[in-house]
Amino acid sequence: MSAPFLSCLKVFCKKELILASRTRDSLLSVVFFSFLTVLVFHFGFSKEGQIHASFITAFIFLATLFWGTLRLNQTFEPEREGKVSEALKLIPHVALPFYLSKFLFNFVFIIFIGAFSLVLVLLLFNVPDPLQYMEVAYRPFL
Repeated sequence: MSAPFLSCLKVFCKKELILASRTRDSLLSVVFFSFLTVLVFHFGFSKEGQIHASFITAFIFLATLFWGTLRLNQTFEPEREGKVSEALKLIPHVALPFYLSKFLFNFVFIIFIGAFSLVLVLLLFNVPDPLQYMEVAYRPFL
């Protein structure tokens, strides 16, 4: 990878962080949506506060999948509003760092919301040995 590519990637990643820090509503809505998803699963599938162990990873992945769908819908909204996408097409060698920064930003947020969902599931479902589920839940990401 060349130095201009990495510098463009660094600038775009910094831009994503600045946009995320300005719009805190996205993070709050994601955390709230993840909490509601896990809460619905808790009331729908648990009996006396206990749940079958095979459902735990499914709940984490469903909460992450639901959130990821909502987040991907909002990913290119600032660029659509400002018509930045058309301008970026005119500049050579900028598309790859731009889309890679979007990917990295969304990937980090999906890991964050997966960890948050995991903690919620472990707290709400009274899991006897929570450490065994942390490895199983994040095996696809490793």
